Amino acid sequence: MARKGGYRLRRARDCRDIEAMLTLALLTVLIQTQAPVDTLHLVLVATTDIHGRVMGWDHAGDTAAAGGLTRAATVLDSLRARYPQEVVLLDAGDALQGGALAAYFARVDPREVHPVIDAMNTLGYDVATPGDHDFDFGAGVFDRALAGSTFPWVSANLFRGAGDTLLLHPFAVVQRNGVRVAVAGFTTPAILVGNRERLRGRVGVRRIEPLIEPLVRSMRREADLVVILSHGGLDRSSSYDTTGIGPEGSGLRFAESLARPDLVVRGHSHESLRDSVICGVHFVQPPPRAAGLSVVHVRLVVREGRLEPSVIRSELIRLDRVPENPRLVRRLSEPHATVRNWLAAKLGDSDSIFSLTVARVEDTPLMRFVHSVQRAATGATLSAASVVNLHAGFARGEITRREVFALYPEEQTLLSVRLSGADLREYLERSARYFYSDSTGLVAVNRYVP
Repeated sequence: MARKGGYRLRRARDCRDIEAMLTLALLTVLIQTQAPVDTLHLVLVATTDIHGRVMGWDHAGDTAAAGGLTRAATVLDSLRARYPQEVVLLDAGDALQGGALAAYFARVDPREVHPVIDAMNTLGYDVATPGDHDFDFGAGVFDRALAGSTFPWVSANLFRGAGDTLLLHPFAVVQRNGVRVAVAGFTTPAILVGNRERLRGRVGVRRIEPLIEPLVRSMRREADLVVILSHGGLDRSSSYDTTGIGPEGSGLRFAESLARPDLVVRGHSHESLRDSVICGVHFVQPPPRAAGLSVVHVRLVVREGRLEPSVIRSELIRLDRVPENPRLVRRLSEPHATVRNWLAAKLGDSDSIFSLTVARVEDTPLMRFVHSVQRAATGATLSAASVVNLHAGFARGEITRREVFALYPEEQTLLSVRLSGADLREYLERSARYFYSDSTGLVAVNRYVP
């Protein structure tokens, strides 16, 4: 009995000890979560690779489309209502090129404020960095677009010509809810692959890697949170010869640097990334063409007299089912209607049907026409062109500008290059990867190569 009573007594004491410890733990949690004086909250919202998609409309197909800044505006209104004075809006490049609206207001009707910039101003962007395609219409169009911006553009590796003067400020500091946020930008050296002649003497680019550490250290001295807008790939692979200009992607170097940012917003590759943490650095990437937003919640605490991020939590918000913001739709209705009318103009007539449905596997009259135009324009012996849209083509009857535009809906750069016989052979061998032959020798399309 004594043993039993003693056992029960020990259990009772143990339970009281456990209960006391649980109570202490609960109080500790409550104290940690109820510290508004020492804890601050920010919401970073990011877009990238908008490519002129300011409205939920596909001008090439003349039909409604998912995404668009008009849908992003609806989400932003909700976030700002829920988190007043806590939202920071960022863009990681390639907003000014892509689609008929961007092309029209760059080439046909340049305005004091480009409609894409007008939409970004209306949404209240805080900072943006240029992408390589933002220069596809030349440095003059880019400069005019930036002149109409009510927010700063930043880039730490773009320079004026071949000199040492930066084209833009390397970073900007945004103050929100008592937090200083330093935002820097980097633009892929791929800017000089297709736009070398357009930018010659006007814009130069430096390798990104050696600039990271000194820049981040400088940003740390002025801010509580360090953010990089990186318009370039994550790894070091490139789609071009890197001689003299550096790799297309340097994203991993931000995590490998001795001085690291807290957050990197990626662009350029048209991928989506909710959140990836590498060596303590958070990487996010919003979907292209304003099809979604990266929303990053950051909690900061006071440690040793200064604010530091304690929790970073990211999410992707898709916009395909989000209604458009009526106020922004009304504001963009005039440029939208202007572009639709421009695309509806008649350019000619066709007495046959010209389809691209099988153009990736067979010779077609329409692609022969494209090649003849390219050879005539450049004087080249051979022509190479991609088939971008298998659904494009000309029906019998009237041909409109929209049907021609649909062949290549985004701005393309026509280049003449000198090839050796070995280069041509390599090109043909690579193209042949699109096909495969089975055990019977039947040749078919390789379903693993898009």
